Amino acid sequence: ELEYVATMNSERSPEPEVNEDASIEDELSSEERVEYWVRDGRWRFHVEETSHYFLTDSRRTFDGVWDGTRETTLAELKVTNVVSGEVTTHLQRGYRFEVPRTIEAPMNWGGGQIIRPHMALVYQGIGEPLSKFLAGRGGDDEGRDSYSNEAAIDMGDADWNGLRCRVLSVERMTDDGRRIEFARLWLAYERNLIPVHVVIFGEHEGEVIPNRRSTVLEWHEVESDIFFPQRVHIDDFSTSITHDYGREIVYYSRDWVIESISLACDCPDEDFVPPVFPEGIEVIAP
Repeated sequence: ELEYVATMNSERSPEPEVNEDASIEDELSSEERVEYWVRDGRWRFHVEETSHYFLTDSRRTFDGVWDGTRETTLAELKVTNVVSGEVTTHLQRGYRFEVPRTIEAPMNWGGGQIIRPHMALVYQGIGEPLSKFLAGRGGDDEGRDSYSNEAAIDMGDADWNGLRCRVLSVERMTDDGRRIEFARLWLAYERNLIPVHVVIFGEHEGEVIPNRRSTVLEWHEVESDIFFPQRVHIDDFSTSITHDYGREIVYYSRDWVIESISLACDCPDEDFVPPVFPEGIEVIAP
């Protein structure tokens, strides 16, 4: 069982190198609040997201349930003109995913991504366990982005912010058949081998360049010797900007905080029933 509340905030860099080609459609900042309840291989979530642009604010809510056979989500979008306060767009949509899935690889869209303590820094777009990610796979059998890893390379022990860590390097295959470093992970021995620091790499014109650095700043000790990241900071870089200017320039900075967490779920069983779609709304079932 698991129950948690998380808040996430992101902000676009004010650096001129980042904004010289900016448009009114670029997101300036965003706030997100996520509530998750997990029990017996089922989960329920409520997500509120607000994104700020030059001329509009966009607010989205997601209420969803994975009941063991399908994920059902009701989503609402409101777009407001920041000058007049007029609501320019208001719509609801239903989403129903019938592809069989397990708690080990939850969906990744609109809040349907459980924060796994061991995968929180690696890639929030990958819902599988860290062990499966490190073992590598070719192709994609569940609709997510495909990639191919070799088994992680052991780079020995090192310290990070006072924690003794085992450092692993993960490689991936490029389109032209070369292997490059895809991620470097610092797994903290005293935190159940949860990654405390991760660097994700990209490639631009043949050069391998860091495009994300993530670090756990504070921890929850949920129970004795059972840890969960409490506060995380993430810096996203643009591989093309780093390549062109010869230095790393933060593109977006992100912070998320687990405000509360418990290994007991207080939701009654009836809350894990899929939401009922209002009559007349569009329902998407890929």
